[in-house]
Amino acid sequence: MSQSLCTLSSLFEITGDTIFPGTAFEVALSLAHSTLDPIDILTCEWYLDGLLVTNVNGLQLSGEGYCGEHIVAARILTINGWSGLRTFSFSNCTQRDIVFIQEPKAGFIVKEGDTIAFRVIQRFKDHSESDVTDQYVFSVTGAGYFEGNTYFAAYNESLSGFAVEINASSGQGDNPAPILLQVQNIDRPVRFLSTYDYMVLRLFWQDGRSSGLDMLVGLENSNTVYNGQYVGYGAPSARIPTDHTQNSSAYLQWASDNMERSGEETVLFNLRQLKADNAVNGVKGDFFHRDFAAADFLVDDIKNTGELGVYAIWRGENIGTSFFNVELTTYKGGEMELQGTSYTNTGGNLVDQLTFNLSTTRINSIYLRDYYSLAKIRFDMATGRSTLFLYEDNS
Repeated sequence: MSQSLCTLSSLFEITGDTIFPGTAFEVALSLAHSTLDPIDILTCEWYLDGLLVTNVNGLQLSGEGYCGEHIVAARILTINGWSGLRTFSFSNCTQRDIVFIQEPKAGFIVKEGDTIAFRVIQRFKDHSESDVTDQYVFSVTGAGYFEGNTYFAAYNESLSGFAVEINASSGQGDNPAPILLQVQNIDRPVRFLSTYDYMVLRLFWQDGRSSGLDMLVGLENSNTVYNGQYVGYGAPSARIPTDHTQNSSAYLQWASDNMERSGEETVLFNLRQLKADNAVNGVKGDFFHRDFAAADFLVDDIKNTGELGVYAIWRGENIGTSFFNVELTTYKGGEMELQGTSYTNTGGNLVDQLTFNLSTTRINSIYLRDYYSLAKIRFDMATGRSTLFLYEDNS
């Protein structure tokens, strides 16, 4: 297809209802660009289910058709020639019976920290169904939050589960009935973190093993070339990327080693720089190769996500306590500066600060597989959100 045909076809679209209760239907051309007026259109050609509709050359197509699903197509003729075809799908002989939120399948368990996608389904008198999720805005009454149609289950401080109410609104009053969702308690802490630019991970301890606690932090499962590279004692570099000599441009930075029975080790994660160097993916397209599928218009955000792996191990003689603390602090805006064995923020705002008490007896190994995997921090460069998962050491 020539460039001129593509340009012409982008200047109009076909509009109309996607569902008609009887056999009659009506669709029309809508001019989607101000450079094209109705008087510029010399004639139109309409097609219904692949067949040319004769004796109709205006901006509207109406008539009656057999019951079922249909595809109409149209092209226009201007002084520049014929455009390409635009298409539109509809179904007729359909009367809506009910609209409802599709519940998880029987036996599906939602746990704290889980995510689950909900859909709104429109059911008709003939028992056929249509997915109308993109016409509704979801909300939750209770713990957690929605991004689009995906629910993020919150972590409950108690040892019992909880229930939330899932709602969907179209803004036109025809809302489906809410559903009640049970969220099961888990025995490991999960935290949702507010949007941030910088994260400081600090391990600190009192009267630990004789040569202190070592940490390793690295990117994992990310759309970067730095997966499996770590900063910390024994790592090839105190920074990632290793060729970034300026503190402000590194994604990960390790402050220094600490070989005392009481002390701290700290790593800075610069999410703002990681996002700047790795463009957020917003590609949309016909991923399923089906005309008008709802999924065709969703953002494919797999490339936006990644994880930080956080690991620790004791060094020295097997004396003293096995307990230590992990502190996570996030900031929005400003600049980060290394001061002593930790990092401070200037000009920005504190967002979150969380502290947890952990324990491990792992000691004296240079292999990552022998370290205590104490946390995973799952981040999304598109939304700026992160989720913290903490793990007990069962060794």
